[in-house]
Amino acid sequence: MWKSFEHLIEDAKQLDKHYSPPRYPSLHPGMVTPAYELYTRRDAESCLSSAQKILSSMKELLKQSNTT
Repeated sequence: MWKSFEHLIEDAKQLDKHYSPPRYPSLHPGMVTPAYELYTRRDAESCLSSAQKILSSMKELLKQSNTT
């Protein structure tokens, strides 16, 4: 079953690296630039695309589990 989700690993990694720095800036004391200045529209679009792929796959998994 998990083999069918291997294609999402890169998308999950993409999102993972953006989780902690903007959410917990105190964990990164050298970071003085506010998070909103670190991210571009392209970054946001890339993360959104990754999140949509994962969400779509999870919705499909839930559909399949409800029909079996």
